[in-house]
Amino acid sequence: MTLDCAVRRVNASVSLSPFVSLLALAALLAMTCVLLLALVAMIFLIRLPALRRRLLDASSVTLASWRSVSLPIHRPNLTLLSISRV
Repeated sequence: MTLDCAVRRVNASVSLSPFVSLLALAALLAMTCVLLLALVAMIFLIRLPALRRRLLDASSVTLASWRSVSLPIHRPNLTLLSISRV
């Protein structure tokens, strides 16, 4: 590729529809908002250790109750699946 060809390729205009560019801008704005909210939440929890302890205690109760729920998984009978063992 020659230098002239590379310059023409870089300077070529890329046409995007206004909807696509607006969607990309909205996605960028949403990611920025999520990052800022996470940063504020982290700072808020760092400055209030009592609240952090209460949240961790509450989450352990929730995790313990979630682990006790049995999932509806089909478990086949291993005797029926085995190949005629005598």
